Amino acid sequence: MASIKFNNVSVDIPIYNANSRSLKNKFIKTATVGKLGHDNTGNIIVNVLQDLNFKLNKGDRVGLLGANGAGKSTLLRVLSGVYRPTKGNMVSSGNVVSLIEISLGIDQEATGRENIFLRGALLGISNKVLKDKIDEIISFLN
Repeated sequence: MASIKFNNVSVDIPIYNANSRSLKNKFIKTATVGKLGHDNTGNIIVNVLQDLNFKLNKGDRVGLLGANGAGKSTLLRVLSGVYRPTKGNMVSSGNVVSLIEISLGIDQEATGRENIFLRGALLGISNKVLKDKIDEIISFLN
């Protein structure tokens, strides 16, 4: 039987090169309602999801409600395997299929290669396949 179980799942997202951008720091602090920390190299870390515990079984229906920045999209990305928890774990059985909009998955601040791997993850393509085809993909995109 299909199921998804979250065991104390947390997701922390690093914001690189934000230390020198005071306006960006102020925006990040406002948008994240103070859920900021720093890693051991001084990069800003946004705690997007914290200690989630739940289980979904076949046939369950769930609605996600929350303000902008509450973590709804991040939760969906963890469910679909795009993001991995930085703490805790997700256990799933059966097939998990993402219904995230086709235009999502392009990060304006990421490199082209990073976006290829992010978009590939959204489409369910393994990193190994992407690594093997990266030159062909880049050639096609040029």
